[in-house]
Amino acid sequence: MANPIHIKKNKFVLFAALLYFFSPLVAYVTALFNYEKSWAKNVVWGFAAFLGYTLQINLDSMGDMVVYRNKFLEFYNADFSLADLYLNFFSNSGHIEFVENVISVTVSQYTNDYHFLFMAYGLFFGYFFSRNIDYLYRHVKITQRKGSMWLIIGLTFVIPLWNINGFDFWTASQLFLFGVLPLIYEKSYKRFLFIVLAPFTHFSFYLIIGLSMIFLIVRSFKSGIIYVYIGSFFLFGVSASQFSDIASQYLPEIIFRRAEIYLNADLENQSGGTIVGMVTFVYTVAINLVFFTTYKKNKEFIEQDHNLNRFFLYTFYIIGVFNILSVIPSVGRFVMVGQWMLLSALFLLMNKREFGNYKLLGRNISKVSFIFILFWTISVMRYLFPILGIGSILSGPFWVDNFVDQDYVVGNILKFFSN
Repeated sequence: MANPIHIKKNKFVLFAALLYFFSPLVAYVTALFNYEKSWAKNVVWGFAAFLGYTLQINLDSMGDMVVYRNKFLEFYNADFSLADLYLNFFSNSGHIEFVENVISVTVSQYTNDYHFLFMAYGLFFGYFFSRNIDYLYRHVKITQRKGSMWLIIGLTFVIPLWNINGFDFWTASQLFLFGVLPLIYEKSYKRFLFIVLAPFTHFSFYLIIGLSMIFLIVRSFKSGIIYVYIGSFFLFGVSASQFSDIASQYLPEIIFRRAEIYLNADLENQSGGTIVGMVTFVYTVAINLVFFTTYKKNKEFIEQDHNLNRFFLYTFYIIGVFNILSVIPSVGRFVMVGQWMLLSALFLLMNKREFGNYKLLGRNISKVSFIFILFWTISVMRYLFPILGIGSILSGPFWVDNFVDQDYVVGNILKFFSN
């Protein structure tokens, strides 16, 4: 006789598959609210690929997407192979990032349609995106406590799926998180190779790996880590040139040559405008206040759980260090890794069965929910809408090609955000 539980599970899987083929967008939202189910992570993974396929590059587009597309077309036109890439890697040791190139060269063997390139990006990025969230669910016993969904949705906006338009850095972020989560939370090295792979996706991840190794040495200095975290929000008068002087003296030549690009970059127009800057500032203050006050009020409970305590301390450490280093252009992006850890730490704490103060934490999260929504809305309008085909994203896999080549791009409908 068939097991009723298995029958019910198979029905959910079939429902999820049918929903995905009808509307990947609806299936994605459904999966987020049912992430404790085993099928949800695969729906999110599939949506990442679909979203990548729907992204549009306009004639006047600029930025990383255009660079990726143009290089992809060069690979296609030159009939560039993986063997050629292998030889080129050893002849150009100054650029060790190969993950994006491997994907681009592989896809170029079959097509010159850049939509398939970004679909492949979505598959790669989406795997780690979906599994990182799944990791949190696999390590809690309760996931229905009020405030939990705010945190999970928040995670999807910290390093969102559409960041495949800047594939190298943001994929390296997801790779790093995939490896570092079990290392910090469980003291497990089972995914250590993925941490090693991160710098081969984006060179700068040698920095966060090195700093994480330092954390393993200094983690016993709890008060010092928290003081650095607090002080990092009040740091003034430090310039990137000071870091450049130090780096030139102590970094190996091959690393300094790459780091110099960031140390000497122009900070102008990095913030995205006054409104974006203000909303980002308020959002950052809000989540860090919730995080810090939660830790202070529940310090005794957190310290009794060695895994949770280590996770909180690492989050304090990463955010504090990269708040200081954020005076260096582009290095401030690593704060997003810290924010991902921050929301994850709150989620893990809230859903500890033994944690009795979850209602207060839920109320505190609800108090800043409007700020969350405002920040998420601006993120979508500023970063996703300019590359999003509206007909494509609302369609399904079998009829998306009716839209994708001549689709209407939503565009940056609030252009004054950049002013």
